[in-house]
Amino acid sequence: MKTAVTAGIFVLCLGTLSCTDDDVLVIQNPGDPPSGDLTCTSCPEGTACVEGRCVSSSEACSGNSRVCIDGTLYVCDENEWAYLSICEFGCAETQDACAPTGSAESCVQNARRCAGIDVQECRNGQWVTLETCREACDDTTQTCRITETCKDGSRICLDGRLSSCLSGSWNDGDVCEHGCLADQSGCRACAPGTSRCTDSTLEWCEDGVWRELKTCDTGCDESGTSCALTVSCVEGSTACTSGLLHTCRDGQYDDGVSCPFGCSPDAMSCAQCAEGDVRCADRAVERCELGAWKRETACDMGCLASEARCAECRDGSTRCESGAVSACSQGLWGTSTPCPYGCNDAGTACGEPNQNVPTRYLMSDLHSPVTAYVVTQMKSIAARGTGQNDVVFMKIGDSHYDTSFDGKFMKCFSTADSNAVDLGGRNELQPVITAFQSSKDSFLRNSLAAKGGQSTRYSFLTSVSSAQPTPLAAEMSAMKPRFAFFGHGSNDIGNGSFCHTGTTCPSGFSGYAWALQDYYQQIRHVMTDLVSSGIIPLVSGITPNMRSESKINYLSGAPSLYWEWDNPGHMVLTFNAVTRGNAEAMQVPFFNVYLAVNDLTDHGLRSDNIHTSTSGSPCNFTSAGLAYGANQRNLGSIQMLDKAWRTVVNGESAPDKVGIVFVGSGTHTDPVVIDSLPFTHSSDTTSAQNRIGSYAGKCSTASECGGEVYYRLDLKEKKALRVFALSSVKSTVDVDIHVMRGQPQAASCIARSDIMVQGTFAPGTYYFSVDTYCDNGTARPGVYLFGVVECDAGDRNCETVY
Repeated sequence: MKTAVTAGIFVLCLGTLSCTDDDVLVIQNPGDPPSGDLTCTSCPEGTACVEGRCVSSSEACSGNSRVCIDGTLYVCDENEWAYLSICEFGCAETQDACAPTGSAESCVQNARRCAGIDVQECRNGQWVTLETCREACDDTTQTCRITETCKDGSRICLDGRLSSCLSGSWNDGDVCEHGCLADQSGCRACAPGTSRCTDSTLEWCEDGVWRELKTCDTGCDESGTSCALTVSCVEGSTACTSGLLHTCRDGQYDDGVSCPFGCSPDAMSCAQCAEGDVRCADRAVERCELGAWKRETACDMGCLASEARCAECRDGSTRCESGAVSACSQGLWGTSTPCPYGCNDAGTACGEPNQNVPTRYLMSDLHSPVTAYVVTQMKSIAARGTGQNDVVFMKIGDSHYDTSFDGKFMKCFSTADSNAVDLGGRNELQPVITAFQSSKDSFLRNSLAAKGGQSTRYSFLTSVSSAQPTPLAAEMSAMKPRFAFFGHGSNDIGNGSFCHTGTTCPSGFSGYAWALQDYYQQIRHVMTDLVSSGIIPLVSGITPNMRSESKINYLSGAPSLYWEWDNPGHMVLTFNAVTRGNAEAMQVPFFNVYLAVNDLTDHGLRSDNIHTSTSGSPCNFTSAGLAYGANQRNLGSIQMLDKAWRTVVNGESAPDKVGIVFVGSGTHTDPVVIDSLPFTHSSDTTSAQNRIGSYAGKCSTASECGGEVYYRLDLKEKKALRVFALSSVKSTVDVDIHVMRGQPQAASCIARSDIMVQGTFAPGTYYFSVDTYCDNGTARPGVYLFGVVECDAGDRNCETVY
């Protein structure tokens, strides 16, 4: 006997039991072997039973024809369908063969997966949504799971199981034979559309609950599903029992004909339709209820017969939402195309470039765009310091910028240096080089604010004598520069392997999270000091760090505590995102030195795997010279200085047009869209609305009584991510990061941290809220930097699965 599964019950065709060749044997309680109530049901007229299914006459067996049903291929053998093979990737569109192996759109038949909060199954080579979970989909079991906190004694129905709360957690629950009620409050008592007759009372199952219809004057029939037929009847009248419609002829009911959808609830006629089915009729969606079609929704723009739902739009119309435009075709919105400048005010098309909005910086750009807005910001900074020298710059950084330590950064441009300069045909750079070969010779100077082995904190640490200024203040006073190269970060990453010597990390802070927030706060400190003095920061990123996974002490003295796996190389892109994000927030130039050197031999590094390489002059910009990291850094730096000097000092026009902009205002209904990775965005929670005061589930119950800003990320595939929210001022600002799956609400929260959440995220829609923490009832809002960065392959800090 052959079996197949249909709609959760076992169906058998043919075999040794008494069903006829065209009958289907339905087993209500499947098992191994199947058992339970066995009933025979005829396939509807015009169909035949094939391997547990009633198939249409168009699939009749003849010759050597084949038919593919639910991923199984059958061949006609002596005018009977016979099993041939299982289609690994489902059926082909023609339904007479298997789908091609390895098809880009195909999947393994009957495989399951979680797609966000949807449980999906592969059918005929395509993913079909079986169920949309109310809360979350479990990647391990591919079923819905419960994340909300429960109270002992409470119950919930999910994924066909009725679960109860015991000791603060949900048990596995009993299987609901007929599924869950629509409101998920319990199990269905019956299958919608079925009937029963008990003690002469006829009942009909509506929405999983038995409803009394009428009292049977003649009692129940033998099947127990209908009233028994009366002995005599009125000529021409009808009655329905056990799915058969009887007509009164010569005073008695005949044997009846089969009702394809069973009897109507009053058992006086055949049902018009199967309970719960939907269809299009007269520009409306109709649903089958109590065996008859009932109007459910009027469709202003027509009804899509193929999908039995209202059309979304009128053909030819367009819309623009969340920074992307789409066109309407056959009643449905098509694929969205991102708009570089957001949507227009009407929400019908892409917007036009706006020169009066901040410029967005992408990590895929070697240099950030110097647009009219950026030029205006730089000129505004310059106006704050009229005593600064327009042809002088200073250096702030670690060994990469310490001329006495390395001697490679910019020094070769000085007329006092013996290294030759070869611009490689870039003669447009000669004027800026000549201009800064002034009496102070910025190229040659050993800056007081650049020292090997130091983190960003060094720049403004008090000197040995309290009467002396900080290195930053001393260099600013000595040079009075208009521009300042900033190049810290490598040693700040090293601080992540431990907290500063003689101390331990604050409670709950991992080393890298602590170091990342500290780095953000310190570079804001340095750049704020520069800007307030009329000095324009020229910011560079961090080069790759290829040191092996081991404990590395970047500060003097032994570390007091190691917090996590210490491979600084895994954190470079994250620290680079913070560096770029801070430059973006201040709208000052940024040079992505990582992008410039990463594809070079040995990533443009020397044998120590951290300092940049060179051969000959580091100011050789021919193709041969640019094969080395130090040369790439010098070229990118002089190009950055050239654009800033030409526009701010010489008054030339902005060289770059406006780039892309951020989409979304940051509210829970209009979140900022995360449209590319890595992503950073600086904002302020001071004026943000407070919707969520605390977060349930796995998240903390800490008070978040201040306002929050929302972000949205749509993942089409699984990704390992590092998500952070950095507070700008240690003493007064405190924001926290919350991760929500599916909906921007407290009950959807799956992770929370003071600074950073790291892990592997399944496909789906995620919302992130940067929420203001309350300290003893006092909110601590302010400026922050939010970011999402993909983790490197092999980064063990991102192994937690969400």
